[in-house]
Amino acid sequence: MAASEHVQRLGDFYGSAAAGFLTIFFFPPLVAFILCFGFFREWLAAQSHADSDAEVADEMFLGADSYGPSGMPCEFDPLDPRSGTLWVGNTLNPLNAAYINRAS
Repeated sequence: MAASEHVQRLGDFYGSAAAGFLTIFFFPPLVAFILCFGFFREWLAAQSHADSDAEVADEMFLGADSYGPSGMPCEFDPLDPRSGTLWVGNTLNPLNAAYINRAS
């Protein structure tokens, strides 16, 4: 496009409607969408033939040991020491009786 200021024929082309059409038609995200459309169509068709009756359990992704004593994920379970400052036994937790106020 920078050369269109020095070459008259190129400048005339970039000023035409055909150049605008070709710019939109060959816009890279649009080209990527068009090329990926067939892939996603086939991929979704293959996914529908998969075992759709089987339920996906959370243990497949998180593992059975990633839950705390109350059944919540261990990062958010106040009864699990792995939850950090949320654990009720942590002295940095304001709900703990031995809470240390470090601000004062």
